[in-house]
Amino acid sequence: MQEKTYMLKELTCFALALVLTSTLPLVGFQKAKLSQKQVSQLVSIGTPDDIIAQEIGDRGLDFEPTGKMIEDLQGHKAGPRTLGALRELIRLGTLEIQAPAGSDVTVDGMPSGSINAQKVLVLRELAAGSHQIIVRKTDYQEGHYTVEIGNREYKRLPVRLAWAGGFLSVRAEPPGSAISIEGLGQFNGGISDIESPPGTYSIAVTHAGFMPVHQNITVTAGQHAVSEIRLKADPESLKSTLAAAETGLAAGNTAAAIKSANEVLSLDANNAQARSLIAAAYFREQDTSHFAASFGEAIRLGGSVPVTLLHVHNGFAKKYLHPFTLTTTANTIAFDPQLSSGPCNIQPFTSPVKKVQDIEVRNGNGTVLLRLKLIDPNTSKAVTLDFAAPGSRWNSPAVQIVLGPGGPPITSPANASQILESVSGVLLNAVRANAAVPDGRTQQALDTKKETAESTLSANTGPAIPQRIRVGGNVAASGLVHKVTPVYPPEARLSRTQGIVRFTAVIGKDGHVQSLQIVSGDPVLAESARTAVEQWIYKPTLLNGEPVEFVTQIDVQFSRP
Repeated sequence: MQEKTYMLKELTCFALALVLTSTLPLVGFQKAKLSQKQVSQLVSIGTPDDIIAQEIGDRGLDFEPTGKMIEDLQGHKAGPRTLGALRELIRLGTLEIQAPAGSDVTVDGMPSGSINAQKVLVLRELAAGSHQIIVRKTDYQEGHYTVEIGNREYKRLPVRLAWAGGFLSVRAEPPGSAISIEGLGQFNGGISDIESPPGTYSIAVTHAGFMPVHQNITVTAGQHAVSEIRLKADPESLKSTLAAAETGLAAGNTAAAIKSANEVLSLDANNAQARSLIAAAYFREQDTSHFAASFGEAIRLGGSVPVTLLHVHNGFAKKYLHPFTLTTTANTIAFDPQLSSGPCNIQPFTSPVKKVQDIEVRNGNGTVLLRLKLIDPNTSKAVTLDFAAPGSRWNSPAVQIVLGPGGPPITSPANASQILESVSGVLLNAVRANAAVPDGRTQQALDTKKETAESTLSANTGPAIPQRIRVGGNVAASGLVHKVTPVYPPEARLSRTQGIVRFTAVIGKDGHVQSLQIVSGDPVLAESARTAVEQWIYKPTLLNGEPVEFVTQIDVQFSRP
């Protein structure tokens, strides 16, 4: 047995010598590198695996081995050591292709896999050198790339395929609408330039409280198709939600009324009835700032806003207060004395706003009253009506009231002035909007309330137009058309400073702030307040039809954030 093994080794060495010297004769004792042909011959004649591997390791190769070459040798029964020795000499790199998911990749004309859901395909043991990469995906233009890979290099190839189809945008109102597009999926609130294969798509848009809309749209290659859909409120939903708001207001649940009315506005932003309900609810809550803003919106949209005050009866025989409702529209004021609550010498009537002759808030000795002068269409006579704020009460019913110096014995609530000024302000705006131009005395009262009497009227030459009048702060605020919010100073934030900065302001004929004089307030806050207020713009104030300057008080509130 040992003799046979010795003979086999002798023969192998002889065959190896023949192969190695047949094509590359030795020069002295130097060993030549193995050629691809020699390696193949050694495998084909059955040279032991370890001997071929040793020769590869000792001599080296005069060619670059490739993966395909190794696969061929493996098919011809090359041993694992031979194959391993060859693999160690292959110059390999790794290529990471980043492309749209589902794309197919071809390397040097050979399919090499698909991009996964993470939008990546990693090609390992890619021979070093130049490679031609093609990335394909349905509805996209092919991407062609030439990549150079170095030995042991890890290279990334970002691929952006150009879309070969069209683009679809859907804009839906109201915001938050649900959009369903057949073949593309479900979306919320709208889509912009989503890639869409050419074809016709069915679009469905829905939103709670609105009528659904179904629409078809055609997308062509290379084109941007846009569908703009505005849903209409569901009449039944509007009706039931408005009814809930009215029920809440009637029951005195103003929060529920405001909530339901705002739900209506989310369905129909221009719903005058909802705006009117909100204004009425804010008045009942005595939230004068929100009341004034909501009142203006309701009137602008054609709504009507009721406010209930207390009618003052101040005769010798009758001294009492009773509810009296004023309902204002853009052009009229309806007066309802609510006769069921008690006797009143005024019958219900409706007057054009332009018939209002005077609006004045009177404040003296703790009593605040709103006085209206207008023509009663029932009698065609001028009437004067005095109203107290809700919550007012008599102090001494047996004593006659003289609405002059000293005032009546009526105790007004602490916020009476604010409430009646807000009512006066909105009525004044309605009068101005109707382009009513009363006589000089009336216009002065309308524009300035109690605080505007700074000029005298001449009986011979007619009413004199003062160069500057005084306007109450609440009245002036109702004419503010551009407001800049002051920045909370960093040093005030650190020191937790808050409070009110008060200015005396002169407003020019054009409505711009001409000068500011600080009255009170923390100096840390004052400069920021001044910077903001100087940018405010007011609606010009008219006196006898002519714009005039006016002086007013401005309060800027800083609340710690």
